[in-house]
Amino acid sequence: MLASTVFAFLFAPFSRAANVPMKTVPQPAVVASSAPWITVVRPAESGVLPAAAGDFIMGAVSDPQAVLVINGTSVPVASDGAYLAWLPIKPGLFAFDLSLSRPGRNPFTVRRQVVVSTPPAPLPDAPPSIDPTSLTPNRPLGLRAGDWLRLRMKASRHRPAFARISGGDWLAMRETDPVLGIYETDYLVRPGEDLPPSKIQYRLGKHWWNKTAWSRGTVSFVSRTPVVGRVKTADSVLLTQTPSWGNLFYVAPGVALPIWGQDGRRLKLRIDRGFYGWLPASDLDIFPSGFPIPRAVTGVITEKAVPAGTEVHIPLRTRVPFQVIESPSGGSLSLILYGAVSHTNWIVYDSSDTFLDSIRFGRESPQGLRLEITLRGGRSLWGYHAEYSQSGSTLKLLLIRPPSIKAEGSPLAGRRIFLDPGHNPDHPGAIGPLGTREMDVNMAIANAVAKRLVGEGAIPILSRQNAEEEVDLAARPKLAWESKADVFVSLHNNDMADGENPLASPHGYSIFYYQPGSLPLARAIHSAYESLVPLADEGVRLGNYLVLRPTEMPEVLIESAYLILPDQEMDLLSPKFQDLLAKAVVRGLRRYFKTLRPAPPPAGRASARNRIAPKPRAAAKKPSASRRARTRRKKR
Repeated sequence: MLASTVFAFLFAPFSRAANVPMKTVPQPAVVASSAPWITVVRPAESGVLPAAAGDFIMGAVSDPQAVLVINGTSVPVASDGAYLAWLPIKPGLFAFDLSLSRPGRNPFTVRRQVVVSTPPAPLPDAPPSIDPTSLTPNRPLGLRAGDWLRLRMKASRHRPAFARISGGDWLAMRETDPVLGIYETDYLVRPGEDLPPSKIQYRLGKHWWNKTAWSRGTVSFVSRTPVVGRVKTADSVLLTQTPSWGNLFYVAPGVALPIWGQDGRRLKLRIDRGFYGWLPASDLDIFPSGFPIPRAVTGVITEKAVPAGTEVHIPLRTRVPFQVIESPSGGSLSLILYGAVSHTNWIVYDSSDTFLDSIRFGRESPQGLRLEITLRGGRSLWGYHAEYSQSGSTLKLLLIRPPSIKAEGSPLAGRRIFLDPGHNPDHPGAIGPLGTREMDVNMAIANAVAKRLVGEGAIPILSRQNAEEEVDLAARPKLAWESKADVFVSLHNNDMADGENPLASPHGYSIFYYQPGSLPLARAIHSAYESLVPLADEGVRLGNYLVLRPTEMPEVLIESAYLILPDQEMDLLSPKFQDLLAKAVVRGLRRYFKTLRPAPPPAGRASARNRIAPKPRAAAKKPSASRRARTRRKKR
């Protein structure tokens, strides 16, 4: 499927998107009905809401002219029947009672029951008690020398509290939250300390007969040489700073790293001295004890000019994790090879290359071997692509030069624009009060953008061809790269989490980017939205989204409006408003690509073709005989 898709991308005169009929989302017609009805789109029946003073409820009614009351509060209804209200809630089983009233008729009522989470509360002071679910660890932990173990307990307040590891000394705990009764202390694992998987014992009170409890999870300390895990996935995997959050960078398939610890089903990996990351255990093949920790040595580095830019080849004896850091100006980047040492005696340049200027080893650092790659003066990076050779450990870094933009006509002519209408049927995104699915609105806007791009002479490429197509999130940037797209634009509309008040402040559009080279594109599109879209401006934002992390081209994600707001849902269902958003996207793209045009010659220096030839001087006239005679007399 993917191969045939890429074939179509590369050889069809238009992308697959060019042949997609331009569809729009039909706008539901809500009219007064003799059979009244009320829908509640959110919250779901028996749904669990967070502990908060209030939450929102939304849906639609059959008659926009009728009076809607929810829990005694009159709620405005839009002309299409949609409603959205922020109302007080209480912990426990809670009901929203909705009533729709029309003159001369009995009210029509609906009840929506939910469960509101109970806010945290302290345990009773007497008798003394310990919350067993609060004890750490609650899953298997594996630690090494230098790691800190956080011991935590919730118990009755204002009492002495202690913890101990495997029958050792009792460690005093401090009440860090006297309101809730949270007690904590830290333990530093010492060099050479070994401990088989053991539970932690906790005690409330100074005496052995006082209240005690054991943690559900276990902790182990290991001092022996770590075992090694190798990435076994077909694609690169994303390292995180902690077991659950904080994206670091991608690690290529086949890279092997020592396993330094464990937190449940995630493993701590040593990237370099003092530098660690986390991966799921399911992404790794674990080698038996004694497998050597990989070390890489660099060989002769070469570079060569290629049609897309410049390719740098760095031979290594084994695959190691690497990270590329682009400078904000786009004129250079740093390549960090972790777990590598240099044995490079030559760096061989391609004399025909006019893009790359130099490659040199950076300052020695405790973390990784650094290569500094600088472009020639005035050159800037469009993007880069780094990967290991398929059958070996040579790292190939492609430096991509900006596209060439014609000096005349639309700057978008011939440009390949990848449009990503966000979400899929298995995850449709935000849902509006009328039941509108975000994935359908995103598709309609993408089609409107594609139509305008064709008018500019550009080649639009869509990540999904219709509303029913499922395209994996990680596959979308790969499709853009394989289709030789110039830029990546992901189209979305916004939502809000339970517990947030959507009516507290104005909401509208926002533009996200991640890589430094994508910021100018984000600003150009934001400027177009600012001048065209009559919604609140939520600005340009850095967003650590999966579709924005790839580096091969400038990439942005656009949140055009909030689908959960009735007036904005009504706008998003309008083909006229969809086209206005498309106009803003295309205007921003046009402004961005226009900046890439070659600069005109400086004022006062016309080109050779247009230079005006100077007028020839008139031939000097011969002086008359009388004038010659006067001249001779003066000389005497």
